[in-house]
Amino acid sequence: MDWLKDMYEDHGAVLKICNLLTAYSKKLGEGKEDAGKLDEILELVHMFTERCHHGKEEKALFPVIGKRNHDLIAILVKEHAEGKRLMQIVRDGARNDKIAAIRSYGELTRAHIMKENLFFNDCHGKQGDEDRKALSLAFSRINSAALGKRSSGDVLGSIGKLGASIEAL
Repeated sequence: MDWLKDMYEDHGAVLKICNLLTAYSKKLGEGKEDAGKLDEILELVHMFTERCHHGKEEKALFPVIGKRNHDLIAILVKEHAEGKRLMQIVRDGARNDKIAAIRSYGELTRAHIMKENLFFNDCHGKQGDEDRKALSLAFSRINSAALGKRSSGDVLGSIGKLGASIEAL
């Protein structure tokens, strides 16, 4: 698979997870809380966004394309860390802190994805065949390690089911 297409597909799923968080925060603001649902969303963030998607970027893609803009790569990695910090607040914080952290996470993630997409578009096609093959193999290994036997389709299915259950709160 082409690495840029893979990143775009991941970004679509990450944005859907952000939408889940936003929907949950609205329910939380209405006084409707379901810790089990929040745990499921946080597991998706950890498993898919942090381990799978950020894993592919930080362990495979950034080392290959980082020569093009080392300063931007450093910013992107710091933003990954900031997202993790915000999710820790969502996990452990009081209700209002969770709502604020979810809002901040959504803003951060949407702006982050726009930055990455512009940068990735600029870098795409500038790798040799060997780098493209290595990225494809690394992405496959990272997907398997992060998702286990689940596929990206399974993740999207989980997102859809969670979205419906959050609406029902």
